Amino acid sequence: GHLARTPVLPATHSTVTRRIDVQLAVDGSARVHDDIKVAGQPAERWREHYQSTGEQRERYEKAWNEAYPGARALRVELPGLGDLEQAVMARGDVEVPAWGRPSAEGGGRDLVLRPLARDADLLRSYARLSTRRFDLILGFPWQNNEQVTLTLPPGMTVRRLPAARQITSPFGQFDFSVQQTGQVVTVRAVLRVDRHRVSRAEYAAFRRFCSDVDSTVTQELVVRRETAATQGKAP
Repeated sequence: GHLARTPVLPATHSTVTRRIDVQLAVDGSARVHDDIKVAGQPAERWREHYQSTGEQRERYEKAWNEAYPGARALRVELPGLGDLEQAVMARGDVEVPAWGRPSAEGGGRDLVLRPLARDADLLRSYARLSTRRFDLILGFPWQNNEQVTLTLPPGMTVRRLPAARQITSPFGQFDFSVQQTGQVVTVRAVLRVDRHRVSRAEYAAFRRFCSDVDSTVTQELVVRRETAATQGKAP
């Protein structure tokens, strides 16, 4: 035998693909369908976290509650979780009492929503320190594919959409887009991190990349609940 360096696989070998369909109600509550596919190295953490069948629903609901307090998991399925040769699949339905937060603008009729149904977390997760003494080890390149489809009810309109943006750096790329068709708003985001290691000299630039991605994610999607007096009138 002999010693050999194992290859670093490209980001497309370790992917998380998530599709969230949101049926928003006039009162700001929502019914959510969540569809996730985890392939490659991230799948190990998912298998470990959800390996106990009796705790799957509780853990899934807890994850949703971290972003949306009071969320209730109606159903969660993780078929084929024990098959190590296949990607982890998860499907769930969730009731969320408050999908957005009330805005001081608009006479109390505006709701501020998170475009990707989550908070920005790249800087917090990977580049929290302002400086480093040693290289940053990310582990492996990876890619996240996200799509959130928001369906507005009658009596609710879009007041402000987040801006599309593309960020390209030596560390990866982030593509963010928003499309509105009638009462449906679709937000798509693809984040690709191509590096498994960031040198100390590169750390400041990597931190800027994370900050730029986070600032895009934290843009607001604002919707308005129309009153009986304003429905049918031009804004």
